[in-house]
Amino acid sequence: MKVCYIDESGAEGQSQCVVMVGVLVDALRLNRTRLEFAGIFEEAQQALGGPISELKGTKILYGRDRWKALKDAPQKRQEFIRRLCRWATQARVAVRADPSGAGTSAPAVQLLAAGAATRPRPVGS
Repeated sequence: MKVCYIDESGAEGQSQCVVMVGVLVDALRLNRTRLEFAGIFEEAQQALGGPISELKGTKILYGRDRWKALKDAPQKRQEFIRRLCRWATQARVAVRADPSGAGTSAPAVQLLAAGAATRPRPVGS
């Protein structure tokens, strides 16, 4: 069995691009995957000097809010993004994306959920 975490980026009508991504994890690896990601999340909280509620790609990428205040901010943000990418490939999770602009529409959710039934492939394949 696979578990799929689905999230969207952008807001329909407000963003030029709305993307929905699903991260597929084998249920047998779910707890290990959750613990690994919790470690990455904790690294971010330590680097930012306190608790955060979620990781926002736009803030990391463009150095907004507390990400801007990091010492050697551009390099630290780049390292963090690379860390996330390494984790995704090494943790044997599959990332599925719907960049069609469908946002959180039912067809997009069905598309990503249908991917959960397929054999996960590494990111980028």
